[in-house]
Amino acid sequence: MKRSTIRQSRPKPKALLRNIVKHPKGDSDFDAMRVEMEDILERIKAGESFEESAGENSDCPENSGSLGSFARGTMVQEFEDVVFNLEPGQISDVFTTQFGFHIAKVTDKKSSIACELADVKEIIVRELRQELEQKAIDNFIDSERKKAVIEDKWTNRLKSQSLDSSVESRLESI
Repeated sequence: MKRSTIRQSRPKPKALLRNIVKHPKGDSDFDAMRVEMEDILERIKAGESFEESAGENSDCPENSGSLGSFARGTMVQEFEDVVFNLEPGQISDVFTTQFGFHIAKVTDKKSSIACELADVKEIIVRELRQELEQKAIDNFIDSERKKAVIEDKWTNRLKSQSLDSSVESRLESI
């Protein structure tokens, strides 16, 4: 496994969150959307349930706005910059991404942890072995493809049959 792949295998911080989103449409009034989102945020700060508000106000109301758990590096950068700077229970201010206006609530976070080599050595060795095996299989398949001559007997047979039948029909018409 390449060093970069091993680094990428390290557990990344994860966040469990809910999201209220408003997607702009072609003729959307962005100022009005922002004001609407600010109003929703004020109601939540005044005690309205985030989950109920997500269900009633979000363009993605499924599961009361729950996005589930995701690791750093899987969402757009602007979204992650806000979410990973919140503590569990915190609610963001209104922010924008390429997908629209958002209000996020982090319900839980899990940090990445450094592991002792002894604890992960077996996993690393297994992944390296699998990668080497896959590379050997890929090399074998590539070499066999280069040697292979592929003949499409079925298409050739159909062509000859249709030629024979067209010749026969012409002969019958004479």
